[in-house]
Amino acid sequence: MTFERAPVVAEQRIDLADALRLIGQIGLFTAECACATACSALEAARAYAADRWQGGGPIARHDALRLLLAGSTARLDSARSALMRAAQEPDSPRMPLAWLRARLPAVESAVQAASDAIQAHGGYGYMRDYGVEKRFRDAVSLSLLPLDGTRLGLLLSRLEDAEWTTGEAVSPIGRPRRVPRRRALPR
Repeated sequence: MTFERAPVVAEQRIDLADALRLIGQIGLFTAECACATACSALEAARAYAADRWQGGGPIARHDALRLLLAGSTARLDSARSALMRAAQEPDSPRMPLAWLRARLPAVESAVQAASDAIQAHGGYGYMRDYGVEKRFRDAVSLSLLPLDGTRLGLLLSRLEDAEWTTGEAVSPIGRPRRVPRRRALPR
């Protein structure tokens, strides 16, 4: 499908503030999905650890596994609190920044929790029978929405440096730079 001769009405154009708000909402939704994915992966790991016996008892009693799951739980709790803080942010032009900031710890905790769940399952974690590998794939794919971590960090730092308001047309991608003219090489 192509739109070669489709007119664009001025009222239908999206300005910078609306675009940032949309990206922020996508970031907030991504953070919510990442927290749910991390929670699901940890629940699967705990259930498996309670059922799997090794060395005369369930592997949930082993200190190494307890430490692994406790670290993931702490990261998830931190990401959830950042998400709740961002979701309750008052309506302001800087709200998309708070939403995008909440996405970073949520996605990182989801990837780590899914990885820890795979480790808790041992070799079975890579099999489709247990569903942990799907949670890992979901967490990694969420880390790319709406931007990957590096690009999102650059966008956040540039937006925090820029003085932008709701109606102002300041580009978050970068300020116009003066390109020095090339000097002719001597012959």
